[in-house]
Amino acid sequence: MRNLIFLFALLVLALPAQAQDALYGYEKGTEYKYLIEQTGLQIQEVQGQSRTSNREITISTVLTVEEKLDAGHQKMKMLVDNALAIIEGPQETQTLGPDAAGKSVIFELDAKGDIVDVDSSVMDLEPETRGIVMASTNIFPSFDASELTVGNEWESTEIDTAGDGETEIITETERTYTVKGEKEINGHNCLEIHITSEADIEGKQVMGDQEIMVSGTREGTTKVFYSPDERILVKIEADINTDQTLLVTSNNMRVAITGNQSVKVELVSP
Repeated sequence: MRNLIFLFALLVLALPAQAQDALYGYEKGTEYKYLIEQTGLQIQEVQGQSRTSNREITISTVLTVEEKLDAGHQKMKMLVDNALAIIEGPQETQTLGPDAAGKSVIFELDAKGDIVDVDSSVMDLEPETRGIVMASTNIFPSFDASELTVGNEWESTEIDTAGDGETEIITETERTYTVKGEKEINGHNCLEIHITSEADIEGKQVMGDQEIMVSGTREGTTKVFYSPDERILVKIEADINTDQTLLVTSNNMRVAITGNQSVKVELVSP
């Protein structure tokens, strides 16, 4: 389930925003239904042996506005209507998700599209259910609305540090954003925004007495379809390729991991 959360974390393409108006303006009293689909393939190579795993994840959600707050913030609720995750490993197949149906989380979205607060009651859910519920909220790209004009292109560099205690993973990501044009998607007039990204990953994980050094790269291409008139997210299509090496320092064992993930988020109603 940690991989599920990580995947959707990758999907959030943050950019510092300076827009005066809120990027998103969902209407109170309207139910916005999203379908989230993800497929992934991962191959691990260790000591001459390969291990392959596949996963397919589908989550149907209902987004509503609970309250309009100051400074363009919105208190929102994301309800999981139904969910199914099938993870096929070399030795077993896991099925997750049905327990998440009907579960929800309340969170606060700020003017630039970042989640700045989450209701702590979500911690009462079982870990697997909580992972699916939280993953369903991490669908909002963040942009400076003033950049969203057809033909505009800009770049960003981010350095993210994750982990706690002795575990620390540093990811430096360079992204190029291009507003390609306008396109109608399911009856919504949208701006089509293309993002390409390249990331370098370095750090270490500490698991009990074992120290594991992590290094690798990640490349991604994403299309975002955003309605500037309605100020809502209409669709995302993303492909992510990863290439990592894990080194277990105690015995100098190397594990090579390659993966491909495709993600689609689509507004299906209204």
